[in-house]
Amino acid sequence: MKKILFALFLSVTLIFGIGATFNETLAHQFKEEYENLDPETKEKVDEVLNNLKKDLTDLNVELPKHHAKFDKLDDDAKQKVKEIMEQMKDGKITEEEADAQLKELGVELPDHHRDDMLAKLDDETKEKVKQILNQIKNGSLTKEDAEAKLKELGVSFPKHHHDKKDPFADLDTDTKEKVDQLLIKAQSQLKELGLDIPKEKIPYLLK
Repeated sequence: MKKILFALFLSVTLIFGIGATFNETLAHQFKEEYENLDPETKEKVDEVLNNLKKDLTDLNVELPKHHAKFDKLDDDAKQKVKEIMEQMKDGKITEEEADAQLKELGVELPDHHRDDMLAKLDDETKEKVKQILNQIKNGSLTKEDAEAKLKELGVSFPKHHHDKKDPFADLDTDTKEKVDQLLIKAQSQLKELGLDIPKEKIPYLLK
């Protein structure tokens, strides 16, 4: 039963990309704009971001973690994820081994939400969840409608699934102010170099 539950969790996560904190659209846009810069400007952009990372680290500020989103994986990686799911369901590998193999693909599951997302559902409801997931896969149901139906069944989505949490929300007022000033400075410097990045998104570009 635990393996079935984990497989269901993995399927929901696979489709909805839960746990992703990195703005993939921004990253793609930034990469395209960055690649169009001349070598000297690229070097200056790197310097701005590296200095920002150092300054934030000096303030003991934890940078946002980047997680690979399932729907952003290439076809080969998606196939490997499916194979891992099948191997786990067949009992060939354990949940822990599946986790490890997924991490090798760059996929990290939100551990803090795994236990309460599907665990409280009865067998009949879990079967309905499977049917909804199959409807998404065959195109007869949109992700938005599916999410509404899953919520009706009691599937709990993380609060930050749609609304990204401020990565610096837990900082004290003084540190927040310093971070804000650093981001404003970096934003201004990047703009001078031809990159117009929203201030609140800059931390997600740091590697």
